[in-house]
Amino acid sequence: MDIIKQGGQEIALPRRKKRTQEGRKSFFEIYKSPKTLQDYLFYLKDFLSFVYEGEASFQQDEILPLMKGVEREDVEQYISHLLQERKMKKSSVNKVISAMKSLYKELEAYQVENPFRYVKLFKTARNLDNILKISSNDIKHIIERFQIKSEKDYRNLMILYTLYYTGVRSDELLHMEFRHLLNREGSYFLKLEKTKSGKEQYKPIHPALMEKLQEYKKEMKALHRLEEEDLQNHFIFCSHFEKTRHFPIEPSMI
Repeated sequence: MDIIKQGGQEIALPRRKKRTQEGRKSFFEIYKSPKTLQDYLFYLKDFLSFVYEGEASFQQDEILPLMKGVEREDVEQYISHLLQERKMKKSSVNKVISAMKSLYKELEAYQVENPFRYVKLFKTARNLDNILKISSNDIKHIIERFQIKSEKDYRNLMILYTLYYTGVRSDELLHMEFRHLLNREGSYFLKLEKTKSGKEQYKPIHPALMEKLQEYKKEMKALHRLEEEDLQNHFIFCSHFEKTRHFPIEPSMI
């Protein structure tokens, strides 16, 4: 398929190479989060569709050569198009710019010029009306008034405590397992395996939270007659402690 850059400059796509390196990761596999990869590919294909002529969708082996053919002028025209013709908000345009910066940043290691390198994000005013206004005292008040009438209530209270003491992201919270609660010479840590960056992280835990989570673990172990080894790969917060121990709760249930 011939793809021509808008303005008449033809881009000659290189002949496809035979695969000789088994198991080598593709450029797009560096992104651990499927949601991040999906969003970035959406922005990238939209950008390339603006720069290059042609109705057919892009194949994955075409994308990198086309990215290499982009110039700073193309970037400037695209951003102007988003703002003036599509009437996109600056905050939305910033998401596009950030995604493209990240994608091209990875290509710099292969001596590919980054046309987004010097593009700055727009300054945007924060909409304070959309920000949850709640103080630490408000959270304490909610926890103090929380009534436990069932096992689910107990679980939800532990979720509140964990969010209050750690500030972890919802996805990190959902994938917490008991084996992630660590004691290192009297200091407590939470091992986060499912993070936005895809890298393992260790977050300090307040002793008060560790005590409450251990109490919760003890209660669930006694209630469901489980052994210590049964809990090692058990999600701390699951929809049913015994039946769905290997499946985290859905985000909508928080």
